[in-house]
This record gives sequence, structure tokens and C-alpha cells, in this order.
Amino acid sequence: MISVISLKRACILFAVLLLALAGCGTGVSAGDGTDSEKKDDGYTITVTDSKGNPIENVTVTVCDDSTCIPHTTDKNGVITFTAKEYPYILHVIKAPEGFANDPEEDFTFPEGKKKVTIQLK
Repeated sequence: MISVISLKRACILFAVLLLALAGCGTGVSAGDGTDSEKKDDGYTITVTDSKGNPIENVTVTVCDDSTCIPHTTDKNGVITFTAKEYPYILHVIKAPEGFANDPEEDFTFPEGKKKVTIQLK
């Protein structure tokens, strides 16, 4: 029997795969400014370990009400993207070996802020 958690996880992973294959766009971009929708200042996600050290190659999905777009941290543990203002939901879907992550766990930007730090254990 398939559990609700397994089904939710499968749906998230399917959405990420579908978006990667389809290449479709929403208001979320990698910061190249080519999207014709009005953009606000960029958003910044920083991923660190428990000591505050940056973690490279963490995949985080940025989700609005209809779409999730995957982004990967750089060598400084940072993801930046430009998008219209929205209360995006974030999911860590892939972390380097040695770090625990739960794709079911939601992260959000603090109210009125466009920067968030996600700490992995």
C-alpha cells in the first residue's frame, strides 16, 4: 500500500522531472532577466551546515502555486533568482552525501524578506 507521504514525494519528484524535461517557465528564472513579467529584486537562498559553512551542490525547488523550479547551490552555498514577489515554498530535494534532507519539509522566506538560510544536518 502506498502511503500519503510516498505519494506526495513522488508527486514532487515527478513535477521536478516534468519541468526539467518541458523547460517551461513561470515567473521564476535563474536571474537572467529575460522573462517579460515584471520582476522585483532578486531572492537569495543560502544553504549551510550546522556550523554555518556553505554547502555546494544542494538542489532546492522553488515552488509557487502551480510550478516548482529546481535550482542548485554554487560553491558558496548560494542560489539567487529573480521573480515576481510571491510567498515561495522551498524544498531541499537533493543534498550531498553526509547531509540529511527531507523533500517533504517546507521552507519559506521570512515575511517581507527575500533572503533565507537553510541549515542542513
